[in-house]
Amino acid sequence: MAKLFVSESSKAEQYKEDYSKALKLFAWQFKHDTELSEVKDHLEADYIICTFSDYYYYSLIAKSNKDYMNKLVRTVDNKYYVLFDSDTDFETAMTYIKPNKPYEWIWRTDDGTGYEVTSLGDRRFSPFFMKIEKDGKLITLEQYYHLYLKGYIEQGYSVDEWYKLKGMPPLHPERMEGTAHITFKDYLNEYRGLWFELAVIGQLYKFSDAFDKFGGQNKIYSDLLNEYYDLTNDEAKE
Repeated sequence: MAKLFVSESSKAEQYKEDYSKALKLFAWQFKHDTELSEVKDHLEADYIICTFSDYYYYSLIAKSNKDYMNKLVRTVDNKYYVLFDSDTDFETAMTYIKPNKPYEWIWRTDDGTGYEVTSLGDRRFSPFFMKIEKDGKLITLEQYYHLYLKGYIEQGYSVDEWYKLKGMPPLHPERMEGTAHITFKDYLNEYRGLWFELAVIGQLYKFSDAFDKFGGQNKIYSDLLNEYYDLTNDEAKE
């Protein structure tokens, strides 16, 4: 059974909105068929919801798989959702990472250098498990892509028929340029804890996507983070 640890300070009133969103996020990850349970020792948890200050503390005392990065030590087997009480708090947290190399993506690898960001890996970053509200309904980013970005909603296709549109070309190709990047960026701006987690993970691993040889969301994540930190393939911010 997957275990979810929620820091007590994460329940403070100022985090109420983000805390609520985080719980919904993790409930969807577990497909509602796995009980969410708090554990006394966060080091035993599969997922952790905490404030940034708690994240820093937990990272320092993590006891396994230690990876040092600008004084942050994290347990890479644990998956965090970090709460920020302000835009300034989020921006400060992002500056702590100070990437020393550009973010990279890879198709698939068995050598331990890749971090799978699909339904085969960390589902929090898979469009099949990332949900947004559209026309009063919660739909996945995958459904949004086929129905709204490719334009088939205009032909009367329902949300449940998205799978019929796989492999079909967009109805309005001229509208497609850059839309995938914008869609993922908007989602990450809504769930800023995932922004932060991607920034940390990407300095330890290359984002991998076993389903797309030419780069899917793994490429998008590396592009967005390199844009955020103003990195190129040849240099990283000192």
